[in-house]
Amino acid sequence: MLLAAAAVHLRRAAGGRGMRLVARLGLEPRRTLCVVEVAGRVLLLSSSESGLALVMELERSALAALEPEPARPARLVDAWRALGGRS
Repeated sequence: MLLAAAAVHLRRAAGGRGMRLVARLGLEPRRTLCVVEVAGRVLLLSSSESGLALVMELERSALAALEPEPARPARLVDAWRALGGRS
């Protein structure tokens, strides 16, 4: 909930565009680290029951390390074997 409110605030600050959630890491049930790209900046934010805080601004080059690799489609035969099927 708090993260959604922060997203709305950041989106308004960016003029409603140019914002995206790059990565999110849950640390505990109510504690999260988020990397957000907004208005050309890359921010590491912490979210907890006490609020949202800027941890640090990251270099843009850090984005490459955070981007997920494209998912490789599973082969049907591998899925079948994982479910206990025989080939």
